[in-house]
Amino acid sequence: MGAAPHGDWQPQYVFDLAQVAGDDLEMANHWTSTRPGTRFTTLCVASVVLDGGFAALSDRQLTIHSQGVSETRAIEDARDYAQNLRDLFRIALSDEDAERLPPFS
Repeated sequence: MGAAPHGDWQPQYVFDLAQVAGDDLEMANHWTSTRPGTRFTTLCVASVVLDGGFAALSDRQLTIHSQGVSETRAIEDARDYAQNLRDLFRIALSDEDAERLPPFS
């Protein structure tokens, strides 16, 4: 729910079992992944489900939520970034490739 300008809460999202056309999903995915200014074109993001929680990476901020406790820390450098991608997210990225990503370039 989000706050409306007049202070009342209004639903922002609805989840139901209504059928959705594949073309609509494809268009929405294309828009969010290519439109300038969206978080998917301006940030490096990754998330993964872990046993008992999840991990999320947004540029140089890593959050690990496990057993009801969240820990957030800053990624120190490209090497630390690449190591976390490999260990937590199972994304094979070399230290050299990580250095070319926007958070470090």
